[in-house]
Amino acid sequence: MQPYFSVDDLHEQERAAGKRRTDEERDLVTELHPQPAAERGHALTVRDFELHMPAMDAYYEAEYLRDGDFWCSHEGSTAIWLYQYRYVCHLAGIGHDAEGMAAAVNEAYRRAASWEVYADVAGCLRALKERGLALGVVSNWDASAS
Repeated sequence: MQPYFSVDDLHEQERAAGKRRTDEERDLVTELHPQPAAERGHALTVRDFELHMPAMDAYYEAEYLRDGDFWCSHEGSTAIWLYQYRYVCHLAGIGHDAEGMAAAVNEAYRRAASWEVYADVAGCLRALKERGLALGVVSNWDASAS
């Protein structure tokens, strides 16, 4: 899958966005970058990656508008994520390791240990089950999650 935007286009999108996510808006993509970065010898923080989230958002939105079906296949969704990870690595100044970082971040994102269930979820699910409600889990994650 070829990206709709070039890296130069995405730089322009980032500059045009001129906004930064708040702590509440920061997602796990940002949270997961620093750990693999440190493991690969890069001294970067969440903030170093967070600065570039508007550009990642712009890329995602453009791809979704161009071809919203990329989520329909494991290959399509993986290609989108890996491109975004490589792109933000270039923006954060570690473009020389973008391929390795993209693979490391993608792997970290797939590990169950990278995710945390909110403290009130188990109690809520128990209460719903006790009321006799049928429960199920629906996820937009692909089959590669461990």
